[in-house]
Amino acid sequence: MTSTQHRTIAGHTGPVSASGPEFESAIAVWNRAQPRTPALVAHCSSTDDVVAALSYARAQGLPVTARSGGHSYTGASVIDDGVVLDLRTMNGVAYDAQESIVRVGGGARWAAVDDVLGPAGVATAGGSVSKVGVAGFSLGTGFGWLGRTYGTAGDNLVEATVVLADGSVVRAAADENPDLFWALRGGSGSFGIVTEFCFRTRPVGTALAGPVIYRMRDAAVVLRALAAGAAGLDRRASWTAIFTTAPPVPGVPVELVGEVVLLLPLLWVGDPQEGAAYLAPLRTLAEPVADLVAVGPYSAFQRQADDAAPDGMCWDVRSEWLDDLDEANIQAAIDSALTMTSPLSELLFRTAGGALAESPASTPFSFGHARYLLEVIANWAPGETPDPARAWMRKAHGGQVHTSSGGACVNHIGFGEDPQRVRAAYSAQVYAQLREVKRRYDPDNLFPSTAGSPGGAGHPASRSRRR
Repeated sequence: MTSTQHRTIAGHTGPVSASGPEFESAIAVWNRAQPRTPALVAHCSSTDDVVAALSYARAQGLPVTARSGGHSYTGASVIDDGVVLDLRTMNGVAYDAQESIVRVGGGARWAAVDDVLGPAGVATAGGSVSKVGVAGFSLGTGFGWLGRTYGTAGDNLVEATVVLADGSVVRAAADENPDLFWALRGGSGSFGIVTEFCFRTRPVGTALAGPVIYRMRDAAVVLRALAAGAAGLDRRASWTAIFTTAPPVPGVPVELVGEVVLLLPLLWVGDPQEGAAYLAPLRTLAEPVADLVAVGPYSAFQRQADDAAPDGMCWDVRSEWLDDLDEANIQAAIDSALTMTSPLSELLFRTAGGALAESPASTPFSFGHARYLLEVIANWAPGETPDPARAWMRKAHGGQVHTSSGGACVNHIGFGEDPQRVRAAYSAQVYAQLREVKRRYDPDNLFPSTAGSPGGAGHPASRSRRR
């Protein structure tokens, strides 16, 4: 058994480890594609702990990152030879029904938020995988299942408590540190450690949701129909077209399990009877092999994809905001799906528009004009060579970019991507503004550069996985 090496940091009340079980737990993040070894892990249970750990890192000249959900494609939750702030115990969730807001600790995952908001019949614009950390998702793109209806997580952020690089603790809101507040609403969070978020909540109640599964022989017909209706899609409706392997769940024919299919999760936010009428055409675009759309808790729908992204595997990703799904996109997607190198790899198109198209200038989100988000997700097991999976990913992505809206999704920047891809995840004006905020709040770059962070800044909270 590995012994634990504890350190002491003045003013820090939690464990500080350089090896042992606590250390290994903190650095064992979701994506194992590129393991890293930090100098030490400071396990934080309060904002004061974060302040103390940052003071220590500055004094030692060590870079800093933070681990919350740990679902980062680039492994940004862990840093070589630096200090990792383990925020996972800072996961409290408090709902204020009178003010219609929810306060969420910087180390919480969306499952904890669901557990509190679900029984109250409300939600906030969170992710669509419950294992994802609130911090990384919200500080980045923040586009989840409620995005078309209620906007990004940044659109719904009311205020945040932030520990800055100099150790000061500030409130970021529209009326206090407004430039920092703007940057936190989608600028990838490279400006300080957010120890608490405050989000606006929205009525959801029960939702009409679930996947419809089509055979690959019908994929072209289905995608053409989806593309034809995307511009006029009601903002209460959302879909994602996912090329994946059929899951072993009730309702899926046994002989189809493990075969490549087109999975079409649908969501209607509103009256289920009205939704049933509206979604009916999307459930019969061809002859489905399974239709699992049903009325139930929104949180249950949000958790349906959790098992598709198991911990302990290796992942890489390429993404692109798209203006169109034309015949070339559709055929290239089908060809790519039929050559996937792993049953956990995926190629998917998410419909955008709706509230996303109305995202205000008060957030850094720069792709409200896009109609779709493409994600190409490559998977391989630890110990396997990543080359085939990554080659497949790059080819599949290349077959789609002719209809690009201009860049990638910042929460879906993969390993080894050109820094220009990070710049292109924002408009030129937004990127320049983010750099100015960075220079003001972290002039010495305590939070170092990683993929997905503008302005040469690191991401001080784990970036979310795909959905």
